[in-house]
Amino acid sequence: MVRTPFLEETLASTSERPATACREIGGSTVTAPDFTEYQWDFLERGSVLLVTLSGPANLRLMDPENFAAFQDGAEYDFHGGMARKAPYRLKVPQSGPWFLAIDLTGLSVRGVRHAVSVEPPQKLVERRS
Repeated sequence: MVRTPFLEETLASTSERPATACREIGGSTVTAPDFTEYQWDFLERGSVLLVTLSGPANLRLMDPENFAAFQDGAEYDFHGGMARKAPYRLKVPQSGPWFLAIDLTGLSVRGVRHAVSVEPPQKLVERRS
């Protein structure tokens, strides 16, 4: 399912799938939960996903291969982590298709509203003196 660049939803489910192995780029281990999915067919390297949240949530930015592994309960890599404050900014590491999964695994919250927008990469402008 393809999402628009800006979409607002409420995430109310806190049920989990069985525990799976994963690696966060930079460190900790989590499990694959029920989640809300955002999908982009193409994001340019350096674009920033601006995620606004009404409460804490887990954010996982993944390429298609890692997203498929995430869905299958296999080991996967992702960019992001637990966002406690909004807005939360995720920088796209390389150009291509991307998925963002938002979930409440391990958090004692319900009904977190969220919105995601995409900021294009900032271009460097050469100044002449």
